[in-house]
Amino acid sequence: MSAALGLYRLQQVDSQIDQIQVRLKAIQQTLENDVVLRAASEHFTTADGKHKDAERTLKLSESEVEKQQIKIQQTEASLYGGKVHNPKELQDLQKDIVSLKRYLETLEERQLEAMLAI
Repeated sequence: MSAALGLYRLQQVDSQIDQIQVRLKAIQQTLENDVVLRAASEHFTTADGKHKDAERTLKLSESEVEKQQIKIQQTEASLYGGKVHNPKELQDLQKDIVSLKRYLETLEERQLEAMLAI
């Protein structure tokens, strides 16, 4: 009798396993066919791509700002270094610095826009 009871319990467990596997397959199919989930996944992929592009743009902007600042520093060093004595050349250096600083403002504006995009 105990062997029959053991087989009966084994059959019940096996039936429960079958039911769980059927339910698991149904859940898996629901997840695979879920339109909202698929749309969210596509939206995530698109947003992630835009984010990576924005990060690249920001790095490029940061690099351009840094280069511009170096140019300004070099020009100011020439202006205040005492090597240039010609008043015309000094005036040209001052104009160059003003121009470089205006362009730096433009580059910093682009950098800020890239930061906001991120």
